[in-house]
Amino acid sequence: IVNFGNSKVNLKVSIDGLGLSSRLSGSTKTVVTSSNVMDENSFVDPKKVVPAQTMLENADKDIDVVLSPCS
Repeated sequence: IVNFGNSKVNLKVSIDGLGLSSRLSGSTKTVVTSSNVMDENSFVDPKKVVPAQTMLENADKDIDVVLSPCS
């Protein structure tokens, strides 16, 4: 899911088939973001846009997600 906008977006994501073992083992989310939607990595600046992985709290069939701007 991509948010090209300059404002955060709240959404509800529904995942069918998420088993109990997935919920108990811990789920993560990976976010790639930058201050400018047109930013990109290059040989000069290879880490301008990097993924950040965090725990996804309360993973379940229905998850409330907040998408940061330009992410």
